[in-house]
Amino acid sequence: MKLNRKFILIIIVLLIGALFYGLTYEPKPEESADGPSLYTFNTKVVSTDEFVVQVDEDSLIILEGTSQEEVLSIILASNGSNQSYRFTTSEGSEKSVEQLFSYDRLYVTAQNGVTEGYYIIKVVDTLN
Repeated sequence: MKLNRKFILIIIVLLIGALFYGLTYEPKPEESADGPSLYTFNTKVVSTDEFVVQVDEDSLIILEGTSQEEVLSIILASNGSNQSYRFTTSEGSEKSVEQLFSYDRLYVTAQNGVTEGYYIIKVVDTLN
């Protein structure tokens, strides 16, 4: 009988420990409930206004006359993480003018501050 009580007591302690751990565990930013993800390595963006900026796989399609500031006010990380952005010319030099031209680039730096990707700008008269 004593053996059964000890066994039951051990089971209860383990269950309480597991419950406590489950209630207090918070995944790290680079983890999700489904396991590791690219949360901090994400350089994908989405548009909040498809009438001005559309996001393709590797390009941003924008209306002619859309400024850098307007683009930055419309895009955000696809997963809600913090990203930083910078525009360059098609050759990769820093932009000296606010106006965007086809083949300019938008560089996106992921939340981790290391991972970087870019989108090629495509300027069009009208968006679909």
